[in-house]
Amino acid sequence: MTLDFSNVESPIQANTTLTNGTVVLEQFGFHRLVIDSPGSYRTTVPPAMYTRIEELLIAQGAARIPEDSRTRFSSCSEAAIIDSLPSIDLATPVGSIIYFPEDYLEFSADDNTCRLHVWRGTPGGAIKFSPLMLVGSNVRITRDNILQICETAARF
Repeated sequence: MTLDFSNVESPIQANTTLTNGTVVLEQFGFHRLVIDSPGSYRTTVPPAMYTRIEELLIAQGAARIPEDSRTRFSSCSEAAIIDSLPSIDLATPVGSIIYFPEDYLEFSADDNTCRLHVWRGTPGGAIKFSPLMLVGSNVRITRDNILQICETAARF
């Protein structure tokens, strides 16, 4: 997939959805897609999508740890949660950036907690993603702000 971020007059729009395979479960509208480094998060998502993901985690028995600012949950069962969560799909005119549950949720067997690797975006704001944190992808960025992404077969 090649994304051209050089044209500021015609920004890239992404249709943000939660999916189960090829089935769209919920739509969260079109948002401008920008390259950014949201810290230790892989992407930001629309606030309503973020809330829905939290609701799905809680429905599976996880409990938000209120004093933790990094969006961690206790009582996480990896097997049950991974199978129940949808994928995050950021569909652009030239392809989709898809985050599977195992890409956006990290589990700790030590204390039975899990942590989201996505963050709540601002209402009406752009979706920010870090191309260097795309799992299983090779990324090339040109001097002209053109981003080329392809899947990698490399395993480490």
